[in-house]
Amino acid sequence: MSVADRFSRRGPLTLRSAALQVPASHKNAASCEDAAVPDPGRKGYSRPKRVRLPSSQPVRLAVADGASTSSHAREWSRLLADAVSEGVLTHAGVREQLPLVQARWRDRCAARRRTQGSVVSKLFRTGAPGAAPSLSTLGVLEVSSSGDKPARAAWRFWGLGDSGLLWFRGGALHGAFPYTAADQFPRTPMLLSSVATPNGIAPEDFAVARGEAAEGDLLVLATDEIYRRLLGLEPATAHEWLDAIWRRPASMVRAIRAMQQIREMDDDDVTIVVARIINPDG
Repeated sequence: MSVADRFSRRGPLTLRSAALQVPASHKNAASCEDAAVPDPGRKGYSRPKRVRLPSSQPVRLAVADGASTSSHAREWSRLLADAVSEGVLTHAGVREQLPLVQARWRDRCAARRRTQGSVVSKLFRTGAPGAAPSLSTLGVLEVSSSGDKPARAAWRFWGLGDSGLLWFRGGALHGAFPYTAADQFPRTPMLLSSVATPNGIAPEDFAVARGEAAEGDLLVLATDEIYRRLLGLEPATAHEWLDAIWRRPASMVRAIRAMQQIREMDDDDVTIVVARIINPDG
């Protein structure tokens, strides 16, 4: 029996995903300005989720890193992540769809203003014309079955800003997008704004990568600080870190907090989404 026959008999591949989030040391979960799909929740990590890979609509995972210098970036990054999860914000349609997400932002601000009466916070004022925007990066991973290749899963990454994707195979780093070294990160990355900009956002503004993952491959979405840190580690050590998200997520949260406190890494919000390609019938 050929390898292809063996995999076709075993059925489609499955994507096993989980998320981990650690706020900066001076924050708690409620003030973390990152968002992710799947949602890490208040504990800071999600339970692993398994999804059989479809060939039509991809499974969508995302990280959004709200800029702490902008107004209430947490709410904006959450809106972006939700829009990706719902399929209402896509790479091909971003020029037309982002204004609809920005309209959600304005509607949310208007609703808050009505319910709060005269107590109007900075969050609510950001929905006003000409107000300072909320800003966020966005990194999206889409995974589906690979057509006539049952032993493979097709993936596609699209992102804006300095969040990115790492691809591990056999414990080694197989690829990283859009940056492959820590010194490549921009000082001022391009960000998605909650307020419309004169030129808008187009598909070509995003970094795009694609590939075919094999059973056992690990695909990792990461916000900038942990992305940079993982690139600086030996691949085997990085892979061991990421495996801990499945097995010991609470310990991983504590380890990252300790590194933040002793300045082994910048004291910034950290969000990681890990996705492994598995065959449940294997």
